[in-house]
Amino acid sequence: MKLIKLILLLILAGCAGGGSERIDEEVESTAPTVSITSPSDNGTLLGTSTYQLEFSEKVNGLSGNSLLGACGGNVQLTSSVGGSCHPLTISSTDNVTYLIDPEGTLTVGEYQLSVLTSEIADLEGYSLMEGKSVIFQISDNTTFVISNELESKLVAENFDSSFALAVKNAAIEMSSQEPNDLLYVIPAAFEG
Repeated sequence: MKLIKLILLLILAGCAGGGSERIDEEVESTAPTVSITSPSDNGTLLGTSTYQLEFSEKVNGLSGNSLLGACGGNVQLTSSVGGSCHPLTISSTDNVTYLIDPEGTLTVGEYQLSVLTSEIADLEGYSLMEGKSVIFQISDNTTFVISNELESKLVAENFDSSFALAVKNAAIEMSSQEPNDLLYVIPAAFEG
């Protein structure tokens, strides 16, 4: 008799919703994480690019500067030597992968892209616990095209190939130290 009562209690508990439904429910209790998939840390990009953030789950609350100036928002793009934040546009079609598009053209140099934890949370309200940042270089593709052409022309004019390579490398090096104006870069490479 006791066995029959026990079976009836188990059947009633299952019918009342207190049984197997709770076992199948997955309770979300973890904070989202973020990775910066582009640019890579210590990487070099040719010209201004669109950057990409990848979250472990859907999140909301990303913001950045709309004007060049003091840093605001939780996604920041700055020159690595400090200074003001660059304006950027943030977009996503799925709230997991976000594209960061700097407005205008970034000059040649070193930059830092940072994701701060403030105001970024998943759909359940769990906040991003740890931010991320990467430092990267912007190089001008035009400089590489012209410096490669310079090397080819020097070799075609019977200059030693090691000299032509040295001039090419000097032009690239000088382009990171001079205004982004090839009228200054190529003469500086010959002078250096």
